[in-house]
Amino acid sequence: MPRHSRRYFVRVIQHPIHARSCGFGSNNRRPLDPPPIVQLFAQTSGGEEAEIRDSYTPFFVLHASLWSADGQEQRSIAKKDTRRGEVVQLNALQGVTVATPEHYRDTTGHYGYFLTFGDISVRDQGEYRLKFVLYNLRRSNFELRQHARQECEIMSDPFSVITPRQFPGMLPSTPLTHCFVQQAAQLPSRSKPRRRSASGSSSGDGESSRSQTGETFRSSTSTNPSLDEPQVRKRRSSSTLGPNKKDRKGKEKATDVDTY
Repeated sequence: MPRHSRRYFVRVIQHPIHARSCGFGSNNRRPLDPPPIVQLFAQTSGGEEAEIRDSYTPFFVLHASLWSADGQEQRSIAKKDTRRGEVVQLNALQGVTVATPEHYRDTTGHYGYFLTFGDISVRDQGEYRLKFVLYNLRRSNFELRQHARQECEIMSDPFSVITPRQFPGMLPSTPLTHCFVQQAAQLPSRSKPRRRSASGSSSGDGESSRSQTGETFRSSTSTNPSLDEPQVRKRRSSSTLGPNKKDRKGKEKATDVDTY
């Protein structure tokens, strides 16, 4: 078989459904839900499925970019107005937008090479798609300053990015996400959905549980008003009382005790 007779392509096997807009800050952002997962395939020149060699996988890089819901316009730039009246341009996607193949077993028990995106957030609300472009660094000649060879590209299904006030909550993790997490994949995983309560906070949120624990700790360690300082000193001094000790000459020597 010729060296470059194989064709490599990808398929999106888990599409994002929604996400909470993260704005222009880096705190308290939420990734796409569920996390996008893409699988790598290889075909021969005759269209038959081919095996992917382990030594080739480190040379594949999959890049994700943000596009409009119809897939016609790129939306990779987000604009922000400053107090001085200036316009600052930032990347519309925040997080890790590249992935390399990892060898996992799917929910059917079959092994394959998958590329996961567990840390991607979108700054502005709207309807979007993700465009995935697969590059093959092995077929690039960097000595001649050539660009990495593009093998293929594919679009995800449309998904919604919602403001934090209107965001309904994170969905429970899919069986595929749980399956990959058990194999040490870096993906967000949860067993129950997070729903917003009437007060605006997410039910089951870790921050609220930590604050409740702190209140319990402070109430259990509060001082007893019946134990004032003199009584504490008296207890400490009484605990030092003991039988009279004899010196080397056989005479009894009383132990000095401070009294209050």
